[in-house]
Amino acid sequence: MSSEIKSIKKDKKRCWKALFFDLDGTLVYTLPSLTRASNDMLEHYGLAEISEDEMLPLVGYGARRQVEGLLKYRGAAKDISIDEAHAVYLQVFQERCTYRNRPYPGLTDLLFDAQEAGLRLGILTNKPDEMAQKVSHKSYPLDLFELIQGELPGVPLKPDPSSLLQACDKLGLGAEECLYVGDSEVDIAYARNAGCPCCSVLWGYRDEALLRKENADFYARSVEDFRRLLGL
Repeated sequence: MSSEIKSIKKDKKRCWKALFFDLDGTLVYTLPSLTRASNDMLEHYGLAEISEDEMLPLVGYGARRQVEGLLKYRGAAKDISIDEAHAVYLQVFQERCTYRNRPYPGLTDLLFDAQEAGLRLGILTNKPDEMAQKVSHKSYPLDLFELIQGELPGVPLKPDPSSLLQACDKLGLGAEECLYVGDSEVDIAYARNAGCPCCSVLWGYRDEALLRKENADFYARSVEDFRRLLGL
């Protein structure tokens, strides 16, 4: 059995009534689509392309911050409007958001088993909501998730806990009754700010050493680790 889950008590597992997931790097490998749309935006301004490896640290804080990071990384002129570049990115991302995406192997079966065991499932992501819906619906069966929410006007992005707390309210649950599952330091802070336990998966977009420093409640190196964590 993995060292990540040896010390988990059964009574702690049984208290969870819902699982909320990050999307990019947690449920779906989306790096090709994020990189392709970013390069379309950079090309619009005559800037050099970025590689998938270079893209990794820019993902997770929302599209606008991602665009800002891309322009800074490429040394773009300060007269380029972030708002305008953000709008260009969103326009191309509508077409690119499912480009070469793939769900992580084994997760579909695990999610169906979790649902059958009575756990309610949702997705809470910083990806723009329209694209979050497209990516989720293309990657997983529609009847798996009770709630899918991306970036919406007036709702602060992660790590602000507002969207997680609102989602718990919608399901009639307390944050302590839910488990948030993500692959980044943003997700750990998001769950902690809401008073929600967090499982950090190690198959996503962040280095393990970075995630260990953030002290998530649980870690899962593989889908099988996560399955054992849930007792499925």
